[in-house]
Amino acid sequence: MYEKEADAKIYPASMTKIMTSIVAFDLLKKGEISLNDKFIISENAWRMSQSGYSSMFIMLNDEISVENLLKGIIIISGNDACVALAEGISGSEDEF
Repeated sequence: MYEKEADAKIYPASMTKIMTSIVAFDLLKKGEISLNDKFIISENAWRMSQSGYSSMFIMLNDEISVENLLKGIIIISGNDACVALAEGISGSEDEF
């Protein structure tokens, strides 16, 4: 089979979104978060929507529900939504 830069390291992209969603669904099941919880959009998450990445185009300081962030991740493949959800759950992307 054809191979091009098979050993090159690349950002996992959609796998990260899937794993973030799984963590959120687990927390929903445990009752630790709810679909109605709202997270404030940080500059870090907002910048993802301004950088040409796949995005749901959230705005800085908006309050977005967990339900809408999950839709933004799963339907739109929004990197900004993924970062916002991770930050909302754990306080920061690094902590998540």
